[in-house]
Amino acid sequence: MNKNNSQRKYKCLYITHTNNYRMDYNQERVKIFMNTFEQECPTKPTIAAEKIRILRAKLILEETVEFIDALGLRLSWKKNNVILKQVKEPDLVKIADAIADLEVINKGSAVAFGIDSEKFFNLVMDNNMTKLVNGKPLKRADGKILKPDGYKPVTEEIKKLLEKEMNQKS
Repeated sequence: MNKNNSQRKYKCLYITHTNNYRMDYNQERVKIFMNTFEQECPTKPTIAAEKIRILRAKLILEETVEFIDALGLRLSWKKNNVILKQVKEPDLVKIADAIADLEVINKGSAVAFGIDSEKFFNLVMDNNMTKLVNGKPLKRADGKILKPDGYKPVTEEIKKLLEKEMNQKS
């Protein structure tokens, strides 16, 4: 099947939610996959069963380790500090594969918990843009963006959105 046929096939599989909002295209595709393979797909935010929580954590860790390996790095821990050391050449094909796998696993985790990830992603990204100070980011020596004084996390907004989603009729 060529790329265009594949795209046409999936465009007809959108799942419309009762609130007339459509989750993002890739999360919908993952939800279809999970339904097809008989995995639980709650329609509202929920805490998944322990077995599912363990599975989702293992999948994220396994794919993260594959990504680190694709970068040519070795991971170790020392007193709650992540240590990464270059041990081989990075492999761009494996990097691309690992990034795609992580996206599938993350979207699947959102589905497993009944969370429309795009809504929460947008909340977090909008909030991340408030980390600028005088139009410039504050950075740690390794390049991580830091939170400036007065930064307000979106925890309350996330809580409100979760409550709203949980209280909607299926």
